[in-house]
Amino acid sequence: MNPLVTGVIVLLLAVAVVAWRVRPLFQSMAKGADKAARQLGANWLKDGSMTQVEIWDCHPMTIPMIIALAEGRGYTFVKASSSRRNGARTLRFTPPERKSRSLSLDL
Repeated sequence: MNPLVTGVIVLLLAVAVVAWRVRPLFQSMAKGADKAARQLGANWLKDGSMTQVEIWDCHPMTIPMIIALAEGRGYTFVKASSSRRNGARTLRFTPPERKSRSLSLDL
């Protein structure tokens, strides 16, 4: 492959990675809270026993704000740790117990 083409591809990838990491610095508080809520809704483990929020993605929000948001939605804070995927600092939560609905057909 032509060295110029390779250089352009590497440059474009570098710009994309930097933009992905810098973009949260310029988002609003509402956007940060929305990202935290979306990450809370996505179960991290397959059995649904734990979920995590990457602190960096919710930038304007502080750690106590994220924990308060999660506890307001019924989640329980477990611990702060690092993500295995990208090394980002995360907060882990257990989701609230789901209410079972039973259908009663008393006639």
